[in-house]
Amino acid sequence: AKATPKDASCWICLEGENRKDGQLSRNCACRGESAGYVHIPCIVQYIERKANEASQTKKECTELSTCPNCKQPYRGAFALDVAGAYADATNGMAENDPRRVTARLTFAMRLRESNPQRAKVMLLHILKTIRLSPDTDMREYEVYCLIGLGAACEEMDDYKGAALYLNCGHEVANQWDYNPQHPLLLEMEWLQQRASGANIGDFLRTSSTSLREARAAALAKLGDENETVILMDLVLADKLLGEGNVSAAKDTLNDAVKKSILCLGPDHRTTVKAMLRHTEIYARIMKLPYASIWKNDDTTWRGRRAVIAPPPGEGNEDKYICASLDESHRKMATIAFISEITLGSGTAVICQNIQKLKDRHINGKRGVIKSYHSNKSQYIVRMDNDPHHLHYSVKRSNVAVVFDPIS
Repeated sequence: AKATPKDASCWICLEGENRKDGQLSRNCACRGESAGYVHIPCIVQYIERKANEASQTKKECTELSTCPNCKQPYRGAFALDVAGAYADATNGMAENDPRRVTARLTFAMRLRESNPQRAKVMLLHILKTIRLSPDTDMREYEVYCLIGLGAACEEMDDYKGAALYLNCGHEVANQWDYNPQHPLLLEMEWLQQRASGANIGDFLRTSSTSLREARAAALAKLGDENETVILMDLVLADKLLGEGNVSAAKDTLNDAVKKSILCLGPDHRTTVKAMLRHTEIYARIMKLPYASIWKNDDTTWRGRRAVIAPPPGEGNEDKYICASLDESHRKMATIAFISEITLGSGTAVICQNIQKLKDRHINGKRGVIKSYHSNKSQYIVRMDNDPHHLHYSVKRSNVAVVFDPIS
């Protein structure tokens, strides 16, 4: 993790890390080396004040999940820490106080990926509290809670339990006459399709609402960095590919992968799914190269053979999306640097950044890998259109894989 700048201070109390009640944290899009840092106790007090104000006006308190300065949703460990600390701060409130229900529900939803069992226990207790409350405004909490229970069950591979809770959520939503395009209903339908193993593309094609209209409705409510919207982008890419619009499918997937890595993290299941679809679309258009993965920080991938595809966005020329199958034949994906993979023979490459004087003339030229010398960490590359059929020793960092343009 990047070290906190020495001159950084909490944007609320304006003090640095020398306070006894916690270090400075940041996980948002605030610009500047020292901007956006905050003490967890300070942001919790700020959220408490905003939640009290919101309860008086019957408005939603967005400060619990979103940075009030840059408006980006909190992510990762910081989001979990903030939600947990605020949930603890509401312990003195009545169980059915909307502020306490919101705090505990948010914490449970953040917790469901790292500890789905604990999240499920919390959500069941919250659901009981909601159903015992006479407050009719709690009905959306109930639907949200049932979605969380379905997602937690799915994390534990309990698909029957997931289907049970999600079907129950649909019944509650129908009871309260939810609009069919309500984002909670859209998210629930996605989870139901995933839990039942049904084909989401077929589901959307038979839906009364077109895919683009459904995505627009979710986008307006949830924003383009929401997991549900990212999942919709994956299906949209499938549909575009089926219609023969390969370029638009690739662009849609590029955006989905970038958003998922940024907002959900590179190891999140939706990010992995997006990277897999990205690789599969390339595989359907051309023969992709294979490589052996040697990620030093991840024993899961060490020595594994994988198909590789170019990552989205500029500035990622030294990285590749790698897709493979685990021991249970389940799909998996990761991002690896060129230095962490060994390309197979026959892979088309471009030579680049070679400093050796006698070999500089092959920079920018295309060739084919013939073999790899592990002792020297060098490829033997035969250059295309070379009348002398010469072979060159090239370091791993001095080649880039050639992916023929998709049109």
